[in-house]
Amino acid sequence: MKYLLLSGLLLFTTYLFGQDSTDTTETKGIILVAENAPEFPGGADKLSEFINSNLKYPKDARKNEVEGKVVISFVVERDGSIKSENIKIEQSVYPSLDKEAIRVVKLMPNWIPANHNGRSVRAKSGFPITFALQ
Repeated sequence: MKYLLLSGLLLFTTYLFGQDSTDTTETKGIILVAENAPEFPGGADKLSEFINSNLKYPKDARKNEVEGKVVISFVVERDGSIKSENIKIEQSVYPSLDKEAIRVVKLMPNWIPANHNGRSVRAKSGFPITFALQ
């Protein structure tokens, strides 16, 4: 019984401490809450400006008078890049609106990466994109 308990304790501590990798080339885990969250270069105002200047209302959604808020999430890598495979629609509105939101995120420049315990880390981020007919 002592060995089983000791083995379980060793396995648990290996799991806990194995999560905080000192590898500076790649971190496999994603930080959900970092000391400093990832940030679009120039802040929220520049992000809004970027979205507004690059967003195109899909013709089929306009024709069908579809409006709504697409919530999109993604992972900001340690170098500030966003990989296509890590972009996800958290709240869908309409297929073409979802695709447009993904397209705009793919166009974004590198972000300022999250920082945790004095080093850059991978972190999840996201925001809503509101599609409204005028």
